Amino acid sequence: MSYAFDPDIRAYVSRLLYRAVPAYFRNEDQPPAGREELRQLLHVLAAPLAIARQNIEELHADLFIDSADDWVLRYLAEMVGTTLIFPDADSNRRDVRSTIGFRRRKGTPLMLQDMGETLTGQMVVTQEGWRLVQMTQDLNLLRLDRVIPDIRPAILAETESGPLCATHHIVDIRSISRTTGVFHAKHVAHWAHPTLLFPLEEGFPFDLRDPLTDPDFRFAFHPLGIFLPLRARRTGSADRNIKTDRVPPMHFAANPAIWFDRAGRFSVKIGGVAAAL
Repeated sequence: MSYAFDPDIRAYVSRLLYRAVPAYFRNEDQPPAGREELRQLLHVLAAPLAIARQNIEELHADLFIDSADDWVLRYLAEMVGTTLIFPDADSNRRDVRSTIGFRRRKGTPLMLQDMGETLTGQMVVTQEGWRLVQMTQDLNLLRLDRVIPDIRPAILAETESGPLCATHHIVDIRSISRTTGVFHAKHVAHWAHPTLLFPLEEGFPFDLRDPLTDPDFRFAFHPLGIFLPLRARRTGSADRNIKTDRVPPMHFAANPAIWFDRAGRFSVKIGGVAAAL
């Protein structure tokens, strides 16, 4: 006969009952004098108690968003005043878990960015359009960063647009889309990086140098020597300067400390010791 409880819970309740019996009866029940008939009887009697115990444990687990059953999510969502909008339980669980924190921050840009990351599971970058618009300078309040960018640095190609944008543009009055309307005082753009990242704990480099003609150390991260872009992941609010999951070559050369030997980045070791920059 099958019961609606976990067998481990029944075994646990059965042990509790057996421990509650006086030692005299337990000694008489154990081999070689006994045949453990008392233990078997208590195991049968533990079935209804196991059902009650598991029911209590499930009710307690349903009070918390991380341990609640999928069917309980809509009730927890109603308690915090939100509506389930996703077809899968994992996305709804992340949404309900973060609702209270999102409301406390009242729609700030960082909250919108965190919401995008929470709901999508990907890195999201939020840009306020008014911060990227050029301004006519006021002699009483100079904003030297809001001027026409210097086109001489080579890194300008990576900072001209997109999530890494750090230059200022004239106002774009077109409707916001992937390529238009970002540079507008009333618009907010969200850039998502849908890269599926898999952690690599340790790898061995591929030697790119020619020992006869190349005295310098040159290795590739990929074990086959293939040139692939390095990826990084955001780990918390302390690394907001990471605006893309791909490590751009020019950005890495300009400030390698952002990408090297930090949580979510990569680390190079020589002989088991972290290499210096």
